[in-house]
Amino acid sequence: GLCTRIYITILEGDNDPGQWYPDRFERNTLAFKEEHYTANDVQVRSKSEAMIGTQLEQRNWRFICEPRLNFGVKIKCPDFAVMLPKTKKIIYIEHFGKMAEYSYVVDTMNKLVLYSKHGLRLGDNFFFTWESIHKPLNEREIADLLDRIALMDEV
Repeated sequence: GLCTRIYITILEGDNDPGQWYPDRFERNTLAFKEEHYTANDVQVRSKSEAMIGTQLEQRNWRFICEPRLNFGVKIKCPDFAVMLPKTKKIIYIEHFGKMAEYSYVVDTMNKLVLYSKHGLRLGDNFFFTWESIHKPLNEREIADLLDRIALMDEV
């Protein structure tokens, strides 16, 4: 059969996975209120974020929790920055966990507008999960989202 080899060269300015470590990024400095961890012992802020992080680990996707993104006068820390394994593209995943609370929904909409103004495009380099008291996030929803993202990660 026909065999095709693809060589990826890391050019200056590219995302080099060998240099992509959490300690190289400024992260959220807000103290953790509760004890939630991924399977590989990365501390996160909620049980749902632990489920997301664990599934990222199971796929061997490099990620950083809560990187600080400077949007001029505002600084935001999305829950995960993820380097896709094939294309080395950086995407962001945010979990919105209190979508039954009106003020939280308003804050979420404002955050989505800010993200969009600064180049985080839903379905391209920004993705989210959500839940409420009446509709908790589940493992299947996370897997489906990550499967859709993986389909975009083609060389």
